[in-house]
Amino acid sequence: MFHYALTTTLGTTFYDMKNSVLNLVVLLTLIIAPTVLGQKYHSRIYDLSSGMPSVDIAGVAQDEKGLMWFASRAGMISYDGHEWKTGPSLDAPPPLQAVSVCSQDSTGRIWIAANKKVGYKSGKKWHYLPKTEILQGLNAVAISALHVDGVYRVLTTMRDGSTALWNGKEWLSIDWSDAETVSRHAVYSITKSAQHFWIAAEHGLYRLDVDTAVATLKRGEWPNGVPNGICFDRDREELWLVSSTWVGKLSLVGEDSKVEVLEEKLSLIPIPEEKLRISVQHDGRGGVYFGNSGFVYHLTVKKELVRLHARDGLGAEGLTSLFKDREQNIWISSRRGLTKIISQRFNGYDREQGLLNDEVSAVCQMPDGRI
Repeated sequence: MFHYALTTTLGTTFYDMKNSVLNLVVLLTLIIAPTVLGQKYHSRIYDLSSGMPSVDIAGVAQDEKGLMWFASRAGMISYDGHEWKTGPSLDAPPPLQAVSVCSQDSTGRIWIAANKKVGYKSGKKWHYLPKTEILQGLNAVAISALHVDGVYRVLTTMRDGSTALWNGKEWLSIDWSDAETVSRHAVYSITKSAQHFWIAAEHGLYRLDVDTAVATLKRGEWPNGVPNGICFDRDREELWLVSSTWVGKLSLVGEDSKVEVLEEKLSLIPIPEEKLRISVQHDGRGGVYFGNSGFVYHLTVKKELVRLHARDGLGAEGLTSLFKDREQNIWISSRRGLTKIISQRFNGYDREQGLLNDEVSAVCQMPDGRI
């Protein structure tokens, strides 16, 4: 129908140069409109007016029952879609008053870290791993947990850069023997794949053995600059990588270590030292969200780089973490509350975009993907 509308309009006005120029402008508008004017983020903001006990949120997780958990200065907060709970109102309140980060493993177990303590929720009780002198900082900045062969492994990194692995038996320091020099302040981001942890550090990307804590440098062809943020897409078996100048992904299938660069015109330089860490979350559709306390971006599956602001439906201009729940919603936490992007993008089409009529009674898809 759209092709028919274009042919008819051009055929009836081509003899008039003035009208043709005007018509060309209209046609370009019709072509561009669905990708620019029609885009919108459908989001919901949660803050004190929504009943949140605290708006200073540092992390997001979801347990095996689908209950949402949030790490905050007021402790752990749970949300079932209707009611917020924290402190004594929780079925199993953790004794920690302030939680730095939280995460979950493949079994849905919730893990938390704060003040050199790492714990997890099992049933209605919270349990804590033995303390370790390896973790020296006061606040954790990342935690990731794996459940492999019936054993829970946990990787935690602190704000001062100290990082340790719990291999199911004991805490281990990271063995950086594959690197010439790696400073204690070098860890930017951590994530997990099916069998390994991955670390984005000052000298590159490392794969961490979950039993020995040996970090192996991932060698191969790399763009300019090391990644400052990483995340794993389990469905596509690939790592998303974000630096201050580029966005790319690395397939973990096969031995090819070449990064597919999707965007290489980022201008996040200079990034202050405290903002070197970038949170990354793939959107489940071939795109990726990323940001830190100063910015939030979305690189869509069409390779459109969109910077998101409060006017786009965000609760803040920056973020503390990103999370995709099992319903494919994207949660963006910040120091001012939460933003949930319910459906990532949708386009509106009517007569202004070339339809013959505003009313559409049926929709079907052709085998080649056309609508």
